[in-house]
Amino acid sequence: MTYKTISWTVILSFLLMGLYQFCITNRAIVNVTLETNVRTLFKIYYKSENGHFSERKKAAVVISPKKKEYSFRLADLNKISELRIDTSEKPSTVVIKSLRMNQEGVAPLILSTKKDFEKLLPEKDEIKLFDVTDSGVTVVADGNDPKMFFPVGSLAKTPHLKGTLLRLALIVVFSFFIVQLVQNTLPDFGYIPVMGLIALVLIYVMAAISLYNQHPDESVHVSAGKYYMENNLPPKIGARDILHTYSDYGVSRLHSGEIAYFFAGKFAQLLAPLHLPDYLALRYFNVALFAALLFASYTIVPFRLIFLPALLSPQIWYIFSYFNSEAFALTLTFTAAYQLVVEDSWWNRLMTGRAGAWSIPLIIGLGGCLGLLMLTKKNFYFFILFICFYLLWRILFRKTERTFKVISRMAAIGLIGITLFGAVRGVDAWINDFSRGEKIMEAREKYAKPLFNPKTPLEKRIFSLQMKDRGMDFKAMFHKGRWGEKCFRTSFGEYGYLTVAGSPNYYYFMNHLLIIFGLWAAGSIVLRGGLEGITLLGITFCSAIGLMAAAFYHSWTVDFQAQGRYFLPILGMLSMLIYHQRKSLGNVVCVSLTGMVYCSALYSFLFVALWGIQKVTALS
Repeated sequence: MTYKTISWTVILSFLLMGLYQFCITNRAIVNVTLETNVRTLFKIYYKSENGHFSERKKAAVVISPKKKEYSFRLADLNKISELRIDTSEKPSTVVIKSLRMNQEGVAPLILSTKKDFEKLLPEKDEIKLFDVTDSGVTVVADGNDPKMFFPVGSLAKTPHLKGTLLRLALIVVFSFFIVQLVQNTLPDFGYIPVMGLIALVLIYVMAAISLYNQHPDESVHVSAGKYYMENNLPPKIGARDILHTYSDYGVSRLHSGEIAYFFAGKFAQLLAPLHLPDYLALRYFNVALFAALLFASYTIVPFRLIFLPALLSPQIWYIFSYFNSEAFALTLTFTAAYQLVVEDSWWNRLMTGRAGAWSIPLIIGLGGCLGLLMLTKKNFYFFILFICFYLLWRILFRKTERTFKVISRMAAIGLIGITLFGAVRGVDAWINDFSRGEKIMEAREKYAKPLFNPKTPLEKRIFSLQMKDRGMDFKAMFHKGRWGEKCFRTSFGEYGYLTVAGSPNYYYFMNHLLIIFGLWAAGSIVLRGGLEGITLLGITFCSAIGLMAAAFYHSWTVDFQAQGRYFLPILGMLSMLIYHQRKSLGNVVCVSLTGMVYCSALYSFLFVALWGIQKVTALS
């Protein structure tokens, strides 16, 4: 065992111990048994002795009449002086049978008897009935914000030294194993496929065990995918056989122009002999996409750095674990990034005249890839814009020759891509009598629910629509609307319908870790990357900021949906930056910070996502 191995084991052990202490030891597990007559949100807020309740200090879980047992994580009981329990967000009847909070080193906090429940202090403004019996507490709410308060007080300490020492010893052993693995695979980044394999297993588990439609908009995504299991052409807008695909907004994913649903439907059709539920077959399409990326990273060494950004957020793994269209777009993004930056790719062989007799097939293939990328969500157009700036950067720094042959080949690829894009959109327009825009608006007015219907007066529509027109200014979007905070949380670990979330400690830790990582990486590029590196860093940064600005403007003027998935195109930009600046970023600190971010992502997916998501049971 070398001194270097020992040093790295010690460093990694301390990092993991800190993460374990910060995110697991200092968090209470809440187990609650209850009954409800409606599907709603059950929330527990907490505050310190001199603090106050806020949206940042809460844990929440979706409750429904079909389920009685719930489990989720809260914060550090040692720092909580009072709890506020909101039983629902709508008129309801909720009966809490028992509530138990466990945390290592602290005596459990238990509410299970009449005497325990009598300590709850209801705020009766929106509570019609508050009844405590031997079997629990019944809360009948006639408003949208029923709440009860519970003073926690000082909790007794319990011995836990032996258990803690055992876990710390296991962390040291695990750290030693990881250091050995990285040292043996560092020269060719062999640790990246290992990290990807672990992520793939977690993705598959989530896809297999999570209940249908527990993920954002999964039902409408699945409806669109199922359509292409039996059809090849886009449908007429408002056709009777697709009415079930329309969302509350009166919008169908079949009219989004995204090609992902076509390929997913055909993939699910191939799995028909397995007699899987349609939603599961479609989920496996996204799992297969991640597996394909992993296989590429295993077999193609340069692709490993392209793949690396996909391993740095649990939200990315989550995208691949249920059916949606973003996973397909992200796969195309990584494919395009590889083609553009890796010296031996099809693109660079073509641009350097090494393609030989394969020039025409490669032009057609690359043009087809571009066309498919154009047939993804509109936010991925920012990645295409980034590609344009990137190509100019290559020409500026003479990484691509400015010859007629090169320019003509680029133009041919672009023309094929635009032709494919135009053909697909043209067929859709033809099917809909070249009045697609008008028909989509008619469908919205006809099928949208009143809260989302454009014909409904703005003041009677759901509060999240057209925030600017409602008088919310730019600053209020950040402070009152907490747009930035919500975007961060949904970029690095918020699951389900944004109801399965980590503790504030996790987001605080991840936020500061990423700031340190970003500053160190940027500093490394500035100091060691030269003018080329600084310029590419600037292009990447400006493109990412442009995408964020567009997402913010959409949230402000159209629909307030602060969701991290809108920022997925940034991953492709980072892939290309990392590959070009791999020498600048290949230092000990960057590798260590990468490992810390990955371990944090593992924690979130294991102990938040898989723990908190509603799962398939034998009865379901």
